Amino acid sequence: AQNLNYIFSSCKKNFMVENALKADYEVIQAGYPSLDKNLDEYSDNEILKEWILVAPRIDDFLTPARNDLISKLLDLGYKVIYRPHPNEEYDSLPKPNNKNFILDINENIIKSFNISFTIITNHSSLAHTYPLTTLRKAILFMPEENFTKGINNKTFFDENLHLKATNFDEIILYLENMKNDKNYLQEKEKIKDYRQNEVYNLGNSSEFIAEFILNHSKEIN
Repeated sequence: AQNLNYIFSSCKKNFMVENALKADYEVIQAGYPSLDKNLDEYSDNEILKEWILVAPRIDDFLTPARNDLISKLLDLGYKVIYRPHPNEEYDSLPKPNNKNFILDINENIIKSFNISFTIITNHSSLAHTYPLTTLRKAILFMPEENFTKGINNKTFFDENLHLKATNFDEIILYLENMKNDKNYLQEKEKIKDYRQNEVYNLGNSSEFIAEFILNHSKEIN
């Protein structure tokens, strides 16, 4: 059995899911340290935002389609950053010889956040950290059934943060809409409100967690 007494939850949705799993631990409303770090480093300069960030986890849906998707986006004149998953082999990565393509293997992803106007991803943690950092929706490219799978009526897909795509045409339609979006600032405010209400200890989660561990270290020993 797991010897875990506590699990740190980042936001209300995760808290409900983690509590629903009814394991022998207590779920703590802790927050999201990696998001706090992003928010410290992120710069929201509209002029730079010309790129699409493609950054999926390895799966049997997006991964096999990845190179075709990137080629299609480049053919349509989009600028594409590909951010590989840490488990991907370097030799298998797409490396088109195109000035509109960047392979991002930097340790820190924030530069790609700064210059992109959306992300195309799947069941990756970036599907949450990207919109919660940039206040721009992520395009989730997954099979239809993955959008409805959930625990306790909570799905990975969240309409506050995500756009749902199951094929290339849907992706391209979203990208065209984003270019012509007049309601973009309203959309940003909505995501900002959602972030404020949803994420625990926004801006100071690391301090909260450090203090929590200090206060409970006696119990653990």
